[in-house]
Amino acid sequence: MTLQAEDVTDLYAVQALLEFDPALFEVVDVKMDSGFGTGSTAYLGWNQDSVNGKVSIIACGNFYIRHSSFC
Repeated sequence: MTLQAEDVTDLYAVQALLEFDPALFEVVDVKMDSGFGTGSTAYLGWNQDSVNGKVSIIACGNFYIRHSSFC
C-alpha cells in the first residue's frame, strides 16, 4: 500500500493511523519517499499494534525539522 499526497506543495509533516485486518494483512516495513527527505534530513517514526491491526505513522520533512519542535 502507498500513502501518497498528490499535487501538494509545501508538505512538511504527515501523521496517519491505518487500521487493517491482521488476519489478512501484515505490515513488513514503512518507508519515506526520498522527495520528503533522507534519514539525515527528515524523521520517520512508526509503531505497530499487530494484534488490533493498527499502524501509527509520523513523518517530518527536512524543512519542518529545522523550524519546529513537533518532531
